[in-house]
Amino acid sequence: MNPVPRSATHATQATQAGQATQAGQATRAPVLSVEDLSVDIPTPRGVVQAVRHVSLSVQPGETFALVGESGSGKTMTCRAILRLIPAPGHVAGGAVHYRGDDLVTLPARLMDKVRSAGISMIFQDPMTALHPMLTVEQQMCEAWGRTVPRRQARSRALELLRQVGLADAERRLRDYPHQLSGGQRQRVMIATALARGPDLLIADEPTTALDVTIQAQILRLLKDLQRRLGMALLLVTHDLGVVADVADHVAVMYAGEIVESGPAARLLRAPAHPYTIGLLGSMPPADGARYALSPIDGMPPDLAALPPGCPFHPRCRWAQPDCRTGVVPVADVGPDHRSRCLRADDPDIRTEGEAHGLRPGH
Repeated sequence: MNPVPRSATHATQATQAGQATQAGQATRAPVLSVEDLSVDIPTPRGVVQAVRHVSLSVQPGETFALVGESGSGKTMTCRAILRLIPAPGHVAGGAVHYRGDDLVTLPARLMDKVRSAGISMIFQDPMTALHPMLTVEQQMCEAWGRTVPRRQARSRALELLRQVGLADAERRLRDYPHQLSGGQRQRVMIATALARGPDLLIADEPTTALDVTIQAQILRLLKDLQRRLGMALLLVTHDLGVVADVADHVAVMYAGEIVESGPAARLLRAPAHPYTIGLLGSMPPADGARYALSPIDGMPPDLAALPPGCPFHPRCRWAQPDCRTGVVPVADVGPDHRSRCLRADDPDIRTEGEAHGLRPGH
């Protein structure tokens, strides 16, 4: 996981965003509810448990961040939501509720409608997600199929490219993906994902492989579009700095399961799981001040041979014998804040979490 700068403004921004979101959504039903979702992938070495008993809900207009190292199950969770898991992987259990339907069991014909108009997804690499042999116009117009006349579809595509801030949009419609920069390709992907006015946009590492300046532009664009269009955003990232800047709610994944979740402001200020504390402890200060970083020892576990008990215990300096056996339950550690740790209320862990947490003056 790449370290990111620590900022004194992150916590205040997340606090303000979280308070506004919670106040406006207190009585609204979630746009997406995932319950006990599990994904298995058969391999010659055995079954890889890519996602294990994941539950989360995304409120209308909310930015929900899914955080974790590469291989933690973030992308597979999103693919499972849209039933886009590469074979032979499959949903092994759980439910995904959207507009009263369980997407896990929804007929394929209706699932296609959900993917085209209800929930859209931006994939990690826009170069491989875009068809190299089709122009931008051809790819964007496919979003409407035969439901919209071609001339009208072209006009809508042009307007969407302008909405996402793509310069010289008329010309870009005629371009092929290889003629665009990374930032331009990502804007095309965002415009295409917005074509049918989704309730929820899933953005899987939308700033990967982009330089820092373009990353900031893309994130500002997503937040601006979200406000204007009123859609919810499920943001997949490994970057806690991004989470602090834009998220209302966050779930931290490790070894295929959610180990901590809660309002972004609270979780980042006072993390209550050793893994989250480790991630924050790896972040250097934004002002260049001397700061003792605390990298996480060891490596993530093999998902085909998970250790018993808490999967993080081999890397955890607070691990006790009971962490190595049985199932670790989720503990409530604050308002809507949960941690999958037997020692979540341990004073030493809470003190360490607050010492590494993002807050004003840090």
